[in-house]
Amino acid sequence: MNDPLVRAIATAGPAAGMDDTASRPPPRIAAGIVLFHPCEGAARLIDACGRQFEAVFLVENESNVYTEERWKSTHSSCVHLRKNSKNAGLSKAINQICRAAREKGFEWLLLFDQDSEISPDFLAGFTRLFASLKTPPALLAANYRTEVCGEAVPGYRLRGQADIDERVTDINAGSLINVPVHHKVGGHCEALFIDHVDHEYCLRLRRRGYSVLATREPLFNHEIGNIVCARRFGRVWQSSGHTPARRREATEALIRVIKLYWRDEPGWCARTLFLELPRSVLAMLILERKRIAKLGALSAGFVRGLFRSKPSVP
Repeated sequence: MNDPLVRAIATAGPAAGMDDTASRPPPRIAAGIVLFHPCEGAARLIDACGRQFEAVFLVENESNVYTEERWKSTHSSCVHLRKNSKNAGLSKAINQICRAAREKGFEWLLLFDQDSEISPDFLAGFTRLFASLKTPPALLAANYRTEVCGEAVPGYRLRGQADIDERVTDINAGSLINVPVHHKVGGHCEALFIDHVDHEYCLRLRRRGYSVLATREPLFNHEIGNIVCARRFGRVWQSSGHTPARRREATEALIRVIKLYWRDEPGWCARTLFLELPRSVLAMLILERKRIAKLGALSAGFVRGLFRSKPSVP
């Protein structure tokens, strides 16, 4: 590893509060998936996880599509399903999965979104990279491929040439989390419903002195929302395709997270607020329909985020 920060993390002792009993490669590793009106691709993901992981923990919000019996014949008793009658939000569902994994004695849990796609050798490749670390991180994200204008590109563009590198934030999908650490820091923030739940958790880990890493090699396929993309002005533009309501909620959540962590991560907050947010607004104006409604919703979310309190975290 050429990056001095990653070398320091790899050779140092466990971060404050890290469970010293964690070993590499993990002797027991589970998968966790939050479901919400899942399409058939979710069933393929669950089947693939059932063949590779010792246990698969599912939480289905609201939709009531699946039963545990659907997977019992092929995956024995490894699939564990919990249903929420209403959409309890992504953060609460992840916390439910983590509690279930902890009750079953798992130290490590790999999260996926319901539209993720993994190959039959995903877990073998991921644990090989995990085992190369001298000290286990609190969170190690598997890089992913996402399609932009017909071209598969990596989700994380890492600095340097190391197989695993330090990051400020990762997305939930593909993230291996240390379950005891997740419990110790208070889990995912349930004051946030969907958007920026993963960012807040990573920022809180770093505030507590833990490391957040990602692999250079893309290990699975993942699509982020209903991406709209096109080639304009000599470059590829992409936009989230979110509805006005989702734009409002996402912007509000982002501003609340920035208010909470701007002292800890000024670089990330400044880059997100003054570079990535304006870029996403420009892409929305170029590519999407209902531009005025979405711009108004985004502005409303920005104002609401400024005046609402910071999310309460442990």
